[in-house]
Amino acid sequence: MSHNKITYHLSDGVYISLFENMVIFLDLNKDRYSALTPPETASILPFLSVHKDVLHPSAVSALRKARVTPLMAGNAQTQDGEALAHHLVDEGLLTSNPTGKPARPISLPMPSEDLSGYDFDRTPKIRAGHVFNFFRATISAYAALRFMSTKKVVTSVSQRRKQSRKKSTGSQSDARDLMEIFKILRPLFFTSQNHCFFDSLSLLKFMELHGVYPNWVFGVKLRPFGAHCWVQDNDFVYNDSLQHVRAFSPIMSA
Repeated sequence: MSHNKITYHLSDGVYISLFENMVIFLDLNKDRYSALTPPETASILPFLSVHKDVLHPSAVSALRKARVTPLMAGNAQTQDGEALAHHLVDEGLLTSNPTGKPARPISLPMPSEDLSGYDFDRTPKIRAGHVFNFFRATISAYAALRFMSTKKVVTSVSQRRKQSRKKSTGSQSDARDLMEIFKILRPLFFTSQNHCFFDSLSLLKFMELHGVYPNWVFGVKLRPFGAHCWVQDNDFVYNDSLQHVRAFSPIMSA
């Protein structure tokens, strides 16, 4: 009797990254991260709706190092992979519904420049409108974190960016000026240290008020495990350094 292998997809609100031979899940519905071990990753990959030619370059490299071939079947790992897939469905991470999302990591440009190192002789003039919009942005970010779920916060940012980016009025030069103004005002009201979520959300809202709509990127790393987020547009990092963000593998972008 032939056995038809079920293909699994990501559930709504779930994202993955393949980093150091391990699949890492971000579940916005439960606001938590989880990971599979390298052997578990090798066993589950054949059952996911992902193909080697559409994987992020870092994921392809990891597959080669692990000597794992996507869509492999008919070996000793198949039964374990099926059991693991069922478990991940029960956890709400995967679905067998074909309307689910393809189980592949996101693809983003590799950051090549950050918006730091502003020339002292070109410090932008801070106007009353900048201060007002800074207050609007930070208060709005605080209210969002206080009264909305993480999924709703991220979804609202993504929807505003998609709806408004076509009418964006800001340039890279504007973004650099706005980032510098934000950095000058920020220490007067809060610290960004260990508060990447609030800092990034406040910056995004501040940028939006000035017609600039960058991406909100979330990343993960291992040994030890860490999660981080930052603001990025194409290969420009706004509120972090290249050295820091390159230690993280992107898992979601809003």
